[in-house]
Amino acid sequence: VDHVGYILSKQDQHTITLLHVENGAGLDSDAIFQRSARILNGHHIGDERIRRETTWGINVASTITSYAEKSGFAAIAVGLDGVDQGILKRINLAGGTTSGLIERAEKISLWCCP
Repeated sequence: VDHVGYILSKQDQHTITLLHVENGAGLDSDAIFQRSARILNGHHIGDERIRRETTWGINVASTITSYAEKSGFAAIAVGLDGVDQGILKRINLAGGTTSGLIERAEKISLWCCP
């Protein structure tokens, strides 16, 4: 989110969609959205440029890719680290969702940010 805020801070023509995929993991999308919006606001991106969307999907990477392509997004921005899943997670370069997006993103730019 910080990288997106930095890059798009002076690009007023672009909106930013915060997308949360509900998949049964029990994450609090409101808390995620609030934290993300605060970071974007810190880059002088007003709330009028920030959309919050929640959808449901079993495969998070596929759901994000489909949503982004159908919505005509220019890019998907994602962090390299996912939800901590123990030692197996720590030995990978990226979380499962990020790895899945790297495999699937063909028609859209993918920003992988640490």
